[in-house]
Amino acid sequence: MTRYLSTVLISAVLLVSFIGAVQADQPNLCLPHDAAIAELAKGYQEQSVGLGLGNAKEAVYELFVSEGGTWTILITQPDGISCIAAHGDSWTSQPLLVGNPT
Repeated sequence: MTRYLSTVLISAVLLVSFIGAVQADQPNLCLPHDAAIAELAKGYQEQSVGLGLGNAKEAVYELFVSEGGTWTILITQPDGISCIAAHGDSWTSQPLLVGNPT
C-alpha cells in the first residue's frame, strides 16, 4: 500500500512540475485592444482586413494580415481585452465571389 501511495505521489509531483513548465513557456497572449493592434502593427506590420461578431455576440473576431504573409486572428471580449486565437504565415488572399455571376 505504501509503495502504491509513493508511486501516486511521485506521479502527481511530476505532473504538476510538467504543467508548470509548460505554462511558464506560454506567453500571455491577451492585451487591451489598442495595445494588441499596436503590437501587431509594430512587430509584424499587420493591419486589420476584416472583422465579424461571434454567433452569440460575445466577442469580435478580427483578421490581421501583413504584405509579407503573416496573419493573426484576434478575439476581443466586451471588456476590451483582445486575445490571439491563431496566427501563422503564408497568407494568400482569394477574390471574393458574391452571388451568381450570370
